[in-house]
Amino acid sequence: MRQINIISILLALISPFLALPTLLYGVIKKNGLSITLFVIFLGFLSYLFIPNYTDDKTRYIEIYWNFKNWDLISFIGLFYNVVSRDFILQTFLKIASELDIKPQVVFFIVTVTVIGIVFKIWKEITIKLGFNNTESTISMLLIFTSVSLLDLFSGTRFMFASGVALYGYFQGFIMNKKWQPYIWLLIAINIHFSLIVFVGGYIIVKLLINKTMLIKAIFLTSFIFLFLPKDILVEILNILGLGGALASKGDAYISSNKDFSENYFKESGTAGVIIYFFQVLWIFMMYIYMVVHIKSNKIHHLLLFLLIAILNIFYSTTTVYLRYSLFIKLILGMVLLIDMKNYNSKKVTIYFITSFVFILITQIIIARYNIEASYTKNSFFLLDILFQKPVTTNDVIY
Repeated sequence: MRQINIISILLALISPFLALPTLLYGVIKKNGLSITLFVIFLGFLSYLFIPNYTDDKTRYIEIYWNFKNWDLISFIGLFYNVVSRDFILQTFLKIASELDIKPQVVFFIVTVTVIGIVFKIWKEITIKLGFNNTESTISMLLIFTSVSLLDLFSGTRFMFASGVALYGYFQGFIMNKKWQPYIWLLIAINIHFSLIVFVGGYIIVKLLINKTMLIKAIFLTSFIFLFLPKDILVEILNILGLGGALASKGDAYISSNKDFSENYFKESGTAGVIIYFFQVLWIFMMYIYMVVHIKSNKIHHLLLFLLIAILNIFYSTTTVYLRYSLFIKLILGMVLLIDMKNYNSKKVTIYFITSFVFILITQIIIARYNIEASYTKNSFFLLDILFQKPVTTNDVIY
């Protein structure tokens, strides 16, 4: 592997794209340097990615340039007290704007953090469970494809928070840490406040972990929400008294869901229906998988039972449901990773990998214009990438 490492480093210094074949070979061989360089490669893909004007990433580019006009006192006084309850990514952007660091660097750091967490979890679990080479290769593909790259590259903040929250769950339920998970979960909700529901989910699972029948009852009962109109969800949120920032975000998501449900299938036609089918296929596969394991009392299954119940509550609001499913997908990847060893269920794992790969293919189709604009001959060599001018809203796709 030493020769592969040397070749990978030399090629990466010329172009990260040239190094990709040797990096993938090293990743399959579980080479630490190759994995690190592959994570950095994905960071560069995010660094170069040009979003659509409607993408969340564009809003963060706008925020970066707006922060240039905010002095520190105004930023602290207005932003922290009035504008937002989740502030970590915005703080990174403010620091970058003050230091004249390109906004692309912030996106690079976010992607490296999320993918780095995913690979760290993979490494810890495979070592702990003693995976052989075949199991390691399959499991690596599983955990990697469980990440929604398009959402990470174009949405940024929710996936950033989800990666951090995933690490909190991993620390609490796999590594059996007591207090560290709460720190990670606190960081997650200060990246994206909507993750508060899964912080609540973490606490509920911890409280009910010995009440296995109750958790399973909650899981099975939650499927009722798949048949209820979204007005019922609004009423439930009102009864629970979920006000403040969470209510504001909920109203925004429910409003956007109205646009989604009324316009998406009308405008997208047959192609849109096919894309949507692949986006949700893995979710219904997960439902079947967990019903099959309904007798299990393993901690990671009990965890997923309850998190699926939380996800199902939001089924009638498609926008919220699909967004929260991005986090559940990461948890599912971790659960399947463990089950693959415990149950020797490679075939099931491959089925899920296939469904995740279909999602990746549809995302490539959706982002084809972004890919064309982002990865050109002017962004091929490492020096061209490093000396790229700061991205502005003039660069995004309208």
